[in-house]
Amino acid sequence: MGIGAGWFLAGPIGAIIGYYIGKSFFDGKNDGAQAYELSLLIFGFVIFSLLGLGCLFLVFESIRENKTLKSFIVSIPYLVIGLGCFYLAYGAISELI
Repeated sequence: MGIGAGWFLAGPIGAIIGYYIGKSFFDGKNDGAQAYELSLLIFGFVIFSLLGLGCLFLVFESIRENKTLKSFIVSIPYLVIGLGCFYLAYGAISELI
């Protein structure tokens, strides 16, 4: 599981790092509860990262198309939500470190 998450986040180098992180979490026993928690943390990181990117993309497109202060003011809620999602995503991944 660590290899898959590492590959998703950082490619081949991430797979190698994910292998060693996963190896440190599991000591050879079949620990289903710990694997489930780790899966949820990785899932939360991915979902909140995508939400954050989507919200920040909406802000960027709104400002790029209109180029006015009004378009920025209307986009402030999306900016706050996007940054909040990134905060939640990296809060989830910090639990792993």
